[in-house]
Amino acid sequence: MGERILVEGTVIRSDAHGTAVRFARELEGRTLEALARQVDAMPGGSFARSYLDYFKVSQNRNFEGSETLLGVSSRVFRTVFLASFSVCIPLSIVPVWLIKNDISFLPDWLKIILSFGYAAIWFAIIQPFGDLLVIRMLRKRAPQ
Repeated sequence: MGERILVEGTVIRSDAHGTAVRFARELEGRTLEALARQVDAMPGGSFARSYLDYFKVSQNRNFEGSETLLGVSSRVFRTVFLASFSVCIPLSIVPVWLIKNDISFLPDWLKIILSFGYAAIWFAIIQPFGDLLVIRMLRKRAPQ
């Protein structure tokens, strides 16, 4: 099923966030690719892990941990996060505002609750998903 990977290294961290290994020497491209395939095949997949890491990074003031958890500098993370957040504000509000008259049979208090629910889904799921896609593309384009 999986490929065999034989490398020498030292575990420098092992906790609830995962395990970090410092390899004895730089890994070759095909070894890194095989290692990445092994990680992606693990339960919970790397994207789910990245999603949780995204929230850890976004919740602290200086976006600390972006390099170790997401593989981009805090400057890059801040740029992606703030740019998409700025774009997401109108995208999370405009659709509800546009259909408010079409759902006139609903009381205003329910429209408000629906608006907040839609915005919560947008900011909790859609924006982070988009940010992680952009971050992955930037990591692939970055010189190794």
